[in-house]
Amino acid sequence: MIVGVVITAAMIALILIKPPFLEIIDKKIYDVILRTLPDNRKNGLPVIVDIDELSLKKYGQWPWPRYKVARLIEGISALGAASVGIDIFFSEPDRTSLSVIKKDLEGLNIKLDYSGLPKEYEDNDAILAKALAVGPFVGSYQFLFSIAGDVPAQCVLHPLEVFWISDTPDTNQGSLRLQPSDAICNLREFGLAVKHSGFTNIDPDLDGVIRRVPLIFKYGDSYYPSFAMALLLQVISSNQIFVRTGKAGIESLRLDNVQIPLDRKGNMLIRYYAHGSRFNVIPAIDIMEGRAVRKDLEGRAVIVGTSAAGLKDLRTTPFNPKTPGYEIHATIIENILRGDFISINARGWIDMTLYILCGLLSTAAVSRLRVALSTVLISAALIIITGTSVWLIRNNAIYFSPFPPSLILLVNASFINIFKFRSKEKQLIKSISDLASTQEATIEVMSNAIEMRDNMTGGHILRTKEYVKVLAQHLCHRKEFAVVLDSETIELMYKCAPLHDVGKIGVPDRVLLKTDKLNDDEFALMRQHSELGKTVIDSAIKKAGDIPFLKISGEMAYAHHEKWDGSGYPNKLSGTDIPLSGRIMAVGDVYDALISSRVYKPGFSHEKAVAIITEGRGKHFDPDVVDAFLEKEDDFRRIALKFADSQEDVERLSKPLQGKRI
Repeated sequence: MIVGVVITAAMIALILIKPPFLEIIDKKIYDVILRTLPDNRKNGLPVIVDIDELSLKKYGQWPWPRYKVARLIEGISALGAASVGIDIFFSEPDRTSLSVIKKDLEGLNIKLDYSGLPKEYEDNDAILAKALAVGPFVGSYQFLFSIAGDVPAQCVLHPLEVFWISDTPDTNQGSLRLQPSDAICNLREFGLAVKHSGFTNIDPDLDGVIRRVPLIFKYGDSYYPSFAMALLLQVISSNQIFVRTGKAGIESLRLDNVQIPLDRKGNMLIRYYAHGSRFNVIPAIDIMEGRAVRKDLEGRAVIVGTSAAGLKDLRTTPFNPKTPGYEIHATIIENILRGDFISINARGWIDMTLYILCGLLSTAAVSRLRVALSTVLISAALIIITGTSVWLIRNNAIYFSPFPPSLILLVNASFINIFKFRSKEKQLIKSISDLASTQEATIEVMSNAIEMRDNMTGGHILRTKEYVKVLAQHLCHRKEFAVVLDSETIELMYKCAPLHDVGKIGVPDRVLLKTDKLNDDEFALMRQHSELGKTVIDSAIKKAGDIPFLKISGEMAYAHHEKWDGSGYPNKLSGTDIPLSGRIMAVGDVYDALISSRVYKPGFSHEKAVAIITEGRGKHFDPDVVDAFLEKEDDFRRIALKFADSQEDVERLSKPLQGKRI
């Protein structure tokens, strides 16, 4: 439980910090949920007049002379538009004006005479300013945030009358955003001609997608509207807005009778529509040539923009990676006019409570329940959280992000599972260690039982398993044995070796303990110990399963008296039909029998034992195993001396090594 609490606290802290990678994932999830909203297709209320490729082909490439722009906007106004926003900057004088051309030509000593032309036609900018002054036109500009400074003298911006409504007197009104430092705007005469203008700033999120826009900026001591807001202010012939603030900052903005939910920095979350083409787009050429219909523009907010190659302003939105900027402005206006808003849950205590509950749920589920049940519960919680998020945005227009609580659930469950599995792993390792210890103890008990019934001593058990290990480790370096004799198999053979004579438990005492030479019947009974050993181990395999330890033990017990030429017992196996463990055990067992003293025989010297085994190469023993024995015979002698049964055996085995330290 403590681990779960710590992880939950760490995840909540991480979510509050909002690292960029988590914020991007959160935004992508919002895009997916936004696509689940129903979109009953309607004709968009705003209208777009597009200076498209056809219009440019007809009236010349951009920029047009300002008198042509004046002709275009006059045509729109004549068709009854309620407001006309020009999403184009005219920040430089028109160089196609006759007065400008005349001045330029005078520098070349060329005089242009247009004395018969009315004075008003000499200046294209004056023509456009005159047109702007008599219609419902809205200008545009762009705020800059790079350098500090005051409003440039040539910029004429149109501030808002902002009324602040707050339940808390100490609310910080300056929490809108970073204040702009400069602006790119239209010529001063154009700014003076219009009654409204607005900024076109649309900043993307970290992933480059436009999801929200500021509706107001504080610039100097005044507040200024966005381009879309300015268009709507022109429609209602007002310049007033009401901003409600709370403890967390800005909550909403009221325009006329429409309450617009904002985030604490004054941004509106855009409710995009699946059908971006819902807006009526009229080519500029249709306006200028009189083909546009009055009913398409009358009483509407109109945005003049361009989709021509090289001029269009393309932005990425949740529905379209190449959305024209004018379409985003149109969508904002559509949202406000239809009341299609998405608000974000601003009650932080609700989020915090949910985060804590998710942490506690995942901790309790994973810590106390089985994996299957805890997985079902956490999956159900994820479905409920996501379903609630979708339900809220579809039915209440409130966006609640399912990502933070889901992240806490998944991360908490994952870490607790890792901790839990690590604890289980430690228990399993201990259980395996205990099992191995029990296994070794069982082998020792059974070996001791064999020793107590046989005439041999405990040294035989110790020596033979060491012999087996020496031979196996040497053989594993040969190509033909490398795959079979891995380190795990060698260790198993070492541990299994003491059970090679386990079948002697079933041999009658009169045979097993006889000090004289066995007759044929007695020898037949003695030979049965190989089969009896296999029977004992097979019974264990039936209960425990075919585990490697029992398998190798059975091979050694059954096959260590088989001979390479097929003359051994109990099954007269020959060559490689004899299990490798049995072939290795055979050499070790015979060597130890030869050097050991028994009541019925004296022990042989090491040299004689080596000679006998060498003679049996290819007959009694596997030639490869004998070769390994001959290469490691000194190790065999040292093992025999280390675990000798008596001082007599030590002296006999040490004779060839006189003068050397053992």
